[in-house]
Amino acid sequence: MSLHSSLPSAFGSDISFTTLLDAEGTEAEESMTTPVPSHRKPDRLAAAQVQETGSEHAEQEASSEVTPDVVVNTDGTPYRVKFQGGSSIQSLFTFVDLHLVIHGFDPASPLFRHGMHQSEEIPLALALKLPPLPDHQKIKRCLDVFFDRLWPFYPVITRSNFEAEIDAIISQQPQEVSDLQFSIQYTHIPCLVAVYCVLCIGINELSTTDPELSIEYLNAGYQLYAHLVATPYLPSAQSLFLLALALRSWGKDGQAWHIVGQAIRISQSLGLHKLVMRHSPVKAQGTPYQHSDTLGERLWWSCYALEKQMQLECGRPSIIDTEFDNITSTWSQNLTTSDSSPYFKAWISLAGIMGRISDRIYAHKFGNAEEMLSETIKLDKDLLEWESSLPDSLRPRDIFLEHLDEASKICAGFLSQQYYHAQISALRVSLIFPQHAFSAEIKRHGTKLSQTQRLLAGASICAQAARAVATQILQLADENVRSPSLGISQTFLASVVLALVILRQPNSRLARSDVELLTSATEHMEAWYYHCGFNPGFIQVFVEMRNRVGSVFLKTSAKAPRRSSSITTSLPRTQDVVSQGSGFTPSIAGSYGHTGTTSTHGGSGMGNQNTGDGFDDSALNLFGNMDFEELWNMMDSDFMSYDTDIQLIPS
Repeated sequence: MSLHSSLPSAFGSDISFTTLLDAEGTEAEESMTTPVPSHRKPDRLAAAQVQETGSEHAEQEASSEVTPDVVVNTDGTPYRVKFQGGSSIQSLFTFVDLHLVIHGFDPASPLFRHGMHQSEEIPLALALKLPPLPDHQKIKRCLDVFFDRLWPFYPVITRSNFEAEIDAIISQQPQEVSDLQFSIQYTHIPCLVAVYCVLCIGINELSTTDPELSIEYLNAGYQLYAHLVATPYLPSAQSLFLLALALRSWGKDGQAWHIVGQAIRISQSLGLHKLVMRHSPVKAQGTPYQHSDTLGERLWWSCYALEKQMQLECGRPSIIDTEFDNITSTWSQNLTTSDSSPYFKAWISLAGIMGRISDRIYAHKFGNAEEMLSETIKLDKDLLEWESSLPDSLRPRDIFLEHLDEASKICAGFLSQQYYHAQISALRVSLIFPQHAFSAEIKRHGTKLSQTQRLLAGASICAQAARAVATQILQLADENVRSPSLGISQTFLASVVLALVILRQPNSRLARSDVELLTSATEHMEAWYYHCGFNPGFIQVFVEMRNRVGSVFLKTSAKAPRRSSSITTSLPRTQDVVSQGSGFTPSIAGSYGHTGTTSTHGGSGMGNQNTGDGFDDSALNLFGNMDFEELWNMMDSDFMSYDTDIQLIPS
């Protein structure tokens, strides 16, 4: 978000969000992972880059426009640099750091850089190795999983045709040959990649006991990536999309972002975007989109939905025109329970709203606060209308109050988690700014805004959404229902929101239960990322988050007057809740095959591990009595920008 106001900043250069982060903790220049302010360039990185950067490239970069809300991740070399935008979890997590540094803790944001390698890269052997396909029974099990759990949202293949292609490949597979590269025909490569991806997803969905085999199929499919790009037609676009899903099932969201982008480019070259536009000739008049169940359209909308989801997750720009966001706004108007793919239509229409949230809030420069608040109200209304348009069987709900089969729970869980993700993203501003300043700004524009009640309650709505996401994923884990297709980003986002809610109001009666929920959710994420092979330094983010937030809660509750309650004696002791924050609960961690405890990572760059003993009640109000305009001016000029003079990519 960015607001350019005519009001001058009320603070000098020595008072800023970055100053708050650096006052008690590690220097931003050393971490290289916090948002880089415009007046403080990372000396080491800049020095290394200036040596290798030509003046022509420097002039080009200096004149380029910078998107607000940018977080830079790097390992210190000039080539390994990645950006995250304002809607990303890492950007929101920085506000957790802002609260915690006041209590004497160092910023934990530097730990995020340890996840860059696993997310953005995939190690490949130089020699091609294509493992043979398993027997029909194993393939069928993986196909069943895919069509039960993922196909309702991403119907990019037709099962009968796909099975026929598989039979053709198996018929070419001699019994005595161990690798398929000696027998596969060139025309069958796209299908082979698709089979590898379905096997990778299916094995990972069904069990955690054989991760090597799932990864072997993933690597084999990725090794054929060049062959797909070399034949840019419909089968290759389908296989690329499945490859993106397989990568996401192993936490490689960064790689998936690139792959789905290639699938979109091929789809555009095939004219699939024009095909779907023909079915919406009068969209400006609000006529419902006339959905056609062709394979080409299903592939296009699947690519669209996945990219819009990932755009909101990482904050990077979309390559799909925003006019498709408006087309999807009418998708849910003709949803009925008799539709052959109700989940698909509901998901596409929700993805359209997610796209509008990214474009209108996180990629838009607002002229004033009224414009931003008005847009937030409108997007929140869009989400409510989307929910009310769904049949009862599809609405976000407590899936454990009904007797649903495993696949239905996973599908319902996916849709509801994406809804809550969009809701939090739309109302995130209510979590960032202090409640008194935010409420005062809304009331100041009250006569010009409509339906401000939900906006005033935005922080509470975000808190409820976060609790719903975390509770749902933990209940699924308790029932031994695990699905990497659900993803972990929404649980991560929910945990960060819970941390902010606790830090904003540590004296709340709900804070204790939120601490316990945060503890369980972060333990679950530790197990998931451990299963995916992430660096222990990155996994340490969850340990630090729950331990530090729990510490603040303990000290605040110890200082606050005791509240009488008739049920106090039945609640678990606060010390017991927080002291459990370093280990795994067997019912949760066991679902990912990891029952150990994550230890502190010595090389994480955390610096001084201050325990926060210097607690001060005055720290509860992060920004004192600063008003909304002052805070946003400070954020816009410092916290949410980076130096265009820093040359990140040498010429």
